[in-house]
Amino acid sequence: MDAAGPYLAVTYARTKIQFFEFKKDDGDVTVLASFDPPRLGKMESVGLAYHPTRQRYYLISDTQLYTGTPGGTWTRIGEVGRTRGYNESQPMVYVGDDSQGNARFAVFALGPKENMKPYEFSFSLFTVDPTDRRITMVSGEEYVELSDQSKGSAGGAPSFRWGGNVTFDGTKLTLFAVPKRLDASGNYYYWESPSSKSQTYEVRIDCKYSGLSNTETKNRITVQFWSSTDRVNSIYKNGISDCSSDAVFRISSPYNITRVVVKTDGRDAFFIDDLRILRNGDQVRRYSNDEGRAGWCISKDKTDNTRTWKGKANKCQERTRFPL
Repeated sequence: MDAAGPYLAVTYARTKIQFFEFKKDDGDVTVLASFDPPRLGKMESVGLAYHPTRQRYYLISDTQLYTGTPGGTWTRIGEVGRTRGYNESQPMVYVGDDSQGNARFAVFALGPKENMKPYEFSFSLFTVDPTDRRITMVSGEEYVELSDQSKGSAGGAPSFRWGGNVTFDGTKLTLFAVPKRLDASGNYYYWESPSSKSQTYEVRIDCKYSGLSNTETKNRITVQFWSSTDRVNSIYKNGISDCSSDAVFRISSPYNITRVVVKTDGRDAFFIDDLRILRNGDQVRRYSNDEGRAGWCISKDKTDNTRTWKGKANKCQERTRFPL
């Protein structure tokens, strides 16, 4: 069971998803048409989220993601990595668009199951492209322990099956859930993410080096932005032909970026003389050939630094990491 706006989605007999509409003015409840998705096994969970700009709903049933309207037609987009934990409900929330217009969603599950503890929840982040054709996992499962007022009470471990949800107010996520049996005080379990606003991260690459030729590239150069073990975003350019000015890769993200990775898809070597990383306009790290070190060769051809670039570039690699 999950809700978004005036709509509630509930799994029914593990074969269908039934929708209900709650009317704010008079409190009436309308039973809408159900949805019978093609199944790869018994259906155990459902999540529902709304994208305000695209003005459409997104529905997750176990691992399958759909877009459409409650009570109307649903179109399958693809498969999302599975979240572990109790499968009866897996709340899904829309958490904004990235810099390329991909919609970001978070889907949640509660323990105990598999490697999860009774009072842990897991969440995964994924994006859906503007055409609703491609799903990209941004991060795998992360595990967080719930805070509560009565951990270990007779009510047992919390589950979305018994009650609860996840909300997002634009800056932070709030999760609450209840155990199967409430005690007299009505204690519940909750979690809040740190409230944070997006920061602008920028990578500026100078590929000009006096005395070296062909430092530009025809291949695609991608800059990945990472937060710890999670890839937050990727920005690419299909070739960099002008080294007279910096190549700039920019994102906005609420996550703390800890490193960037520069990679290529071909064998036309790209030379990095200077790389600067900025956060909100302030430089936080610089890698420069001016510091007495060799430049960086980005290429799938490991011999590209053995000719005219010999002694001027480090070993050629398909990808190179630059920690903040």
